[in-house]
Amino acid sequence: MLVILVYQIAMVYAFSLLHEAIPGAVIFEKTWVLLVLTQFLICAMPVVVVLIIRRKSAEPLRLYRPHKLGAVNFVLLLAITVCVYPISIFISYVMLYITPNTVAGMITGMNSESSLFLTFLSVAMIPAVFEETLFRGYLFAQYDSVSLKKAVVLNGVFFGLFHLNLHQLPYAFVLGVVFALLVYYSRSLSASILIHFLLNAVSVMVSFAAAKNLGEAGMTETDAAEIFSLGTFVILAGIAVIAAVGLILLMRVFIKHNRNRSAVRATAVSTHDKLEDANAATIGTDGPGRPFGMLFWIIILVYSAYMIYAGLSG
Repeated sequence: MLVILVYQIAMVYAFSLLHEAIPGAVIFEKTWVLLVLTQFLICAMPVVVVLIIRRKSAEPLRLYRPHKLGAVNFVLLLAITVCVYPISIFISYVMLYITPNTVAGMITGMNSESSLFLTFLSVAMIPAVFEETLFRGYLFAQYDSVSLKKAVVLNGVFFGLFHLNLHQLPYAFVLGVVFALLVYYSRSLSASILIHFLLNAVSVMVSFAAAKNLGEAGMTETDAAEIFSLGTFVILAGIAVIAAVGLILLMRVFIKHNRNRSAVRATAVSTHDKLEDANAATIGTDGPGRPFGMLFWIIILVYSAYMIYAGLSG
């Protein structure tokens, strides 16, 4: 994860320098082009490199792979998406107290500069596949010697920090935890890809409708302050609480359903066979069994320092 941290920040800095050197380049004129390129370089490229390096290794590479979910899982994931969305909206609304929602403004701006299809492609489809391949397909599969709780928390923390955006950090953490649990119990990367895509797609549609009906190019800090009210907060909080209860119940059903499935997934590699054992032998030791050691805090500090720097300079 530390290698990916350094690589990600280096790529962001490289794009910043490139923008200063050739500000009129097409990748900076079209936001969707820049998003697709950064998704490939930051999310897909590390996994591709690992696959190339490990292709001749005697030790099999631990991965969660996509496979068919089945009709019941598909319906459950749709219902889970309905519950997760208002929770993320409420967290995002609360974060307006601290920092503006620049992502909403970016999506709205993309709708005005490119077609809805290109916005869907760059904001919903590609991030769902590339980010899930990196975080749930590869990184989550490497924590095979710690408890499930620690594995999903780590995955959520790194997923939140990965966005390098203070506004997105809290709800991205929650989504990372939910996505990891869905992948773990279904043994399929398809579960997180589907719900990730649906959440991003809804955000695109909401932004597109807002831009069309209100004629606004994006959300500013002034706009956020004007729409913030105690009444709206209470309503969103109430909906979020109901959604959270629904999410817990649906997750229980999802877990029970997938535990009862008798078919063995040949395409999935079980990497957490002993994760539910609270007395895992490697917990508390150096290396993978000690996820909250010095390396973890170094990653947290570097990411936090970068987000603070980006926020002050932006």
